[in-house]
Amino acid sequence: MTPPAEREIPGLHVRRESPIPVFLQLKSQLEYLIVTGKLPPGHRLPSIRQVAKFLGVGPATVVRAYQELVTAGLAVSNESVGFFVTGTEPGWSRPHARVRDQVTALLEDAVQDGLSIDQVLQIFLAQVAELRVSHARPELVVVCKPGARIEELAMHLRHALADLGVEVTGATLDDLAADLGGWMPRLQKAQCVVSLMFDVQQARALLASRGIEVMPLLGALREDTRDKIINLPAGTRVGIVSGSLDFVDGMITAATSINPGLAITGACDSSDQKAISQLLAGSDCIIYGTLARHVIDRQLPSSTEAIELIYIPDDSSIQRLRRLLRDERP
Repeated sequence: MTPPAEREIPGLHVRRESPIPVFLQLKSQLEYLIVTGKLPPGHRLPSIRQVAKFLGVGPATVVRAYQELVTAGLAVSNESVGFFVTGTEPGWSRPHARVRDQVTALLEDAVQDGLSIDQVLQIFLAQVAELRVSHARPELVVVCKPGARIEELAMHLRHALADLGVEVTGATLDDLAADLGGWMPRLQKAQCVVSLMFDVQQARALLASRGIEVMPLLGALREDTRDKIINLPAGTRVGIVSGSLDFVDGMITAATSINPGLAITGACDSSDQKAISQLLAGSDCIIYGTLARHVIDRQLPSSTEAIELIYIPDDSSIQRLRRLLRDERP
């Protein structure tokens, strides 16, 4: 009698000499069958026990392959019934078909040149293994408020962690909120999801319900920002403009701790137009937060200096990240 797994999914097999882990072999074969429509939406995948017995592998291997399909959004699990195909976007099948045509053409050319199919397969598997190693890079997602310098922050982290080959992706809170489902695969894959302390509360409020932990990064003023404040002459009249009143006290402390000779003329948030006008009229310099940049750019007189407080992760946060990424990378 034909084993149930073979009857339900023709061609399912395991190559034990392959350098590719068995669970990934199964996942790739099933993924191809799903995206090419051979396993239609709603189709029930064979039971873990059936596949394990048919292929001679452990049930845990089959479970891991099925969970990979769930993570990829190609299957769903019903604990009491089993795993079911969820379907795919129509465009997903095109890359698979194109790659299959390319591999077929490669095999035909190689055979015509005198190589055996097994020789070509060994070359192909060796290249796959090499590519897999090169792509096994730790990934980090950095989250911040809209309007913040997300690309600059991501670039700083790339440079600080360059020797680890870290892939850094920046995302604003608005980006995540607008398409959280679309971001989830990347957030779940990432070794770390991080946010500067100013933004971590909002990031956690958005992601905690999805089981995503957000690591806070302590902020330090960027060196050029510190230099600008230090070089202000003693007695310079300084107005403080923040994106939120919550940050005003911290901004005043940051500025005066760097240059105690500053004369703070007042502070307000970027929505208070009357207060901003008064500050501009009575200040030699405006120190402002990133989220207030649009207001300062629009209203700052040419005679008034402006310094944006730009924060980057401090050294202790970078070292903590390095330890985490070293421990968790494949």
